[in-house]
Amino acid sequence: MKTKQKIQVPAIQLPKDQYAHVEASTEWWWHIGTLQDKFGKRKFGFEVNATRMETYGLIQISVADINAKKHYECYEFNASCPTDWAESDLSKPWSVNLAIDEATISMNAPQNDPTNMNVRATFQTKDGTACTIDIQVNQVGPPLLVWGTGIKEVYKNEKLPPLKKNNYYYSLTNLVASGTIIIGDEIVEVEGTTWMDHEYGAFPASTKWILQDVQLENGIQLSNYALVEGPLIAGQAIDSHATVLLEDGTSVYVPTKVTPLHSKSLDGFDYFMEFSLAIENKEFDIHTTLNIVTLMDDQVFTNALSAPIYEGVASCSGTYNGTAVQGAAWIEQNIKKNVNSKSLGVANPDLSSYTGYYILEGAEEGAFLTIDTNQTAGLSGDETGVTISYSMDGEKSVTDDFGPTYSFEFSTLTFPNGDTLKFDRGFDNGVLTSVSGKLAGTNVIGSNAFNPVSLQNFAGDYYLSGGPNDGDLVLSVNSLGEVFYAFSSGKLSKVQKYTYNPAMYVLQFKSPEGTGYILMLGTGGALGLACSIIEDGQATYAFSCTPSV
Repeated sequence: MKTKQKIQVPAIQLPKDQYAHVEASTEWWWHIGTLQDKFGKRKFGFEVNATRMETYGLIQISVADINAKKHYECYEFNASCPTDWAESDLSKPWSVNLAIDEATISMNAPQNDPTNMNVRATFQTKDGTACTIDIQVNQVGPPLLVWGTGIKEVYKNEKLPPLKKNNYYYSLTNLVASGTIIIGDEIVEVEGTTWMDHEYGAFPASTKWILQDVQLENGIQLSNYALVEGPLIAGQAIDSHATVLLEDGTSVYVPTKVTPLHSKSLDGFDYFMEFSLAIENKEFDIHTTLNIVTLMDDQVFTNALSAPIYEGVASCSGTYNGTAVQGAAWIEQNIKKNVNSKSLGVANPDLSSYTGYYILEGAEEGAFLTIDTNQTAGLSGDETGVTISYSMDGEKSVTDDFGPTYSFEFSTLTFPNGDTLKFDRGFDNGVLTSVSGKLAGTNVIGSNAFNPVSLQNFAGDYYLSGGPNDGDLVLSVNSLGEVFYAFSSGKLSKVQKYTYNPAMYVLQFKSPEGTGYILMLGTGGALGLACSIIEDGQATYAFSCTPSV
């Protein structure tokens, strides 16, 4: 096979980088794979994920009993991780230990080789079923370096240290595994070849994605990934990229196409059970078409504090450079909910992603269109409402809530009178989105230079600036979108309900006594993220120490 060697940037050095990186804002070790009993009659999928995010810890553990078609899962958060949760001292044995409520994860390297690990996880499901994963895994061969180098720049800020600026990511894709899986009172000896991801450093703003990991029996391993804005459509190919670990140990990063084939609705989300992956790359002589199919449908992680996510075991088959291949696979889907606007009468998540103010041409001077989104979070769940306003002369305007008399499909907004506006993503000349079509019977075009920003992008601790309480911690926003505010008590307490407008960066809520607060979020230059707080008409100012911390 012809292979062109690429210079490998030494961003990842093993075994050193298997250890924890204390300066990284986020870090995780993530084990997945397919296991079978020693007789080859029963098959299991599993996941063990221990994570420290900016302001909290996270555990994901699952066992998929394929023969019984049962999925056991645990998805837990805590307020913070212990400082010693993962070993960073290279002179000490490597380990990762995290416990949240009834869930525990322990990883260690008894032979002083952190690519030769013991991995143990225990949890209880919501119905009280106790489960344990206890396996030993040993990597054979080189790691897969995601993006071909193991490093990707997230923030173009030369003043930031590497772990605050870059994301680092590698996978051990050929882990020879053996051990036991326990479900209730049943103990099953298992074996197989599994996969581990280790990712750390800076992370971009929260988004939606799909991922397919593949271990082919011919020795090729690959990880394919695509960002997704709207709902997946069966049969519609999506531009994606894969990191492929070639037979000579080289990791290469290549463009691909992935096509979702058929879906199943689970709790209002249309998750796809099958994907087709195509790679045509002359540079590295990769020509492959693979079908990736889940081994069971319902493999969803759920937690009231977070959107659900599909992470499940799969199989694959197809051709690689003209030869039939098969292997094990994994499918991950973090996607938007399929909201039926005719039944809800409020939000279409696709339309809300085009939130902003559009200056219109083709009508009178001052004509505009606004797509305004208000996200309300409370104990009963999250709700999103979309309001459409337009003016054909800049003076008189029409305002209406998106509801059953409107539709939004294929990036086209259809009004009750039949007028349509097509939205297009694009970043030419600083324009985020353009719009064109007919509005109030007039052909118009428009553009929006404003970029809607999720509340999670403003995650951080905010301290008062100026005045008698200068330096006091007054506000905290975490990566889950939870808001904590220091009301009259001076201590942070969780805001149980708030409204956030991602186009205007405005956060509104009330104190327990009913006092209204308006917070205007924004950037603060060298001081980090900024916030102006309006209470009873009076404005005060606060800054976070560093962006997104």
